[in-house]
Amino acid sequence: MPSEAENEGYVAEQQGQSAGEPAPSTGFAKLRCPRCQSSRIRKRTRPFLLHAGLSVLLGVAAVSCFAMVGSGLVPLGDFPVFILFGALGISLLVLPLTAVVAIAGRDRCSSCRHRFGDAHETDQENRAWRVMLWSYVLNFVLLFGLCVVGRSVLRAQSNGGALPNIMAVAGGIFVFGFFSWGLLIYQFVLHQLLRRRITRPVVWVILFVLPAVLIGGWSLSYSLPSAQAGRILSNANLAPLPKSATDVKAYVWSSPFSGEEFLRFRASPEEIERFLRESPILQGVECERFSKERMRLPAEAGLEKWRPYEQAGHETFIPRSTTPVWYKQEIRSPARRYIIQPERYQFPGEVLVDDEENVVFVYLCFS
Repeated sequence: MPSEAENEGYVAEQQGQSAGEPAPSTGFAKLRCPRCQSSRIRKRTRPFLLHAGLSVLLGVAAVSCFAMVGSGLVPLGDFPVFILFGALGISLLVLPLTAVVAIAGRDRCSSCRHRFGDAHETDQENRAWRVMLWSYVLNFVLLFGLCVVGRSVLRAQSNGGALPNIMAVAGGIFVFGFFSWGLLIYQFVLHQLLRRRITRPVVWVILFVLPAVLIGGWSLSYSLPSAQAGRILSNANLAPLPKSATDVKAYVWSSPFSGEEFLRFRASPEEIERFLRESPILQGVECERFSKERMRLPAEAGLEKWRPYEQAGHETFIPRSTTPVWYKQEIRSPARRYIIQPERYQFPGEVLVDDEENVVFVYLCFS
């Protein structure tokens, strides 16, 4: 423990500093505010430690509840397992914010609210720390907006009233969380390497924020209808999307055990025929034709209505709640249907060509 004389010397040294200077390296002495000399200091690591402790407690509680439900000790509906897992997920997603405060934040005096940093750091280094802190907050907002909100908006526009794609939302949240931590590590390492070489804040902002813009833009472009369409056609071993294609819509939903993919695009008759000829999976496949004499009609009114349809040579189907409203389930006009069985899918799919509207529909089913 320091002697009384050493403590008095430390206080005198603190009083000789200007109010705006950061506190010196404390050694064994108690940390004090450089403005009011108070020892009631709130360390910048405190929010992170509290937050990390809360995450650990939520994790233990969620795992314990899940084990109790799995063992049959508690009915699933009587225990907030999913609420606990949701709270744990939110806590882990926000944890990088308190982590960056612990790294780049400032200590704060609880008496006069003055914030201060370490004395051994220069003003240039302190400024770089502040830029890192606020740049990361901007990165956090950008990533969440592009990876989660933006992708959800694009999917909502594409699904046309179908059920929300829970797995896709979870995927966007996972991408957001993964890159949130990755950008935090990137900014810290970059700051440590270049803090004595870069003096202009605008350069720091560009170096810190540009990766988030690129990553978020890539994540958002992944959910664009044209990108979704390209993946669906490739997975089904079909030809690429025609260059003249318009009105492109795509919707994919999945779960650990099932999933469906829907695609629609409009093109000229010549482009549609070229698309059919150049699709490897359609080679040698005979098409079924629909017309006014043979239609595909919904069987949702009971046996007394759809049985005459089948007796008259029409095809019936039960409408699916997972199908977007823009996908053509009911057929009353000239159309062609090709039944396909891609290798990656457990159930047959279809390529449907509306010859009256010059629209192609593709349906694939996982299981």
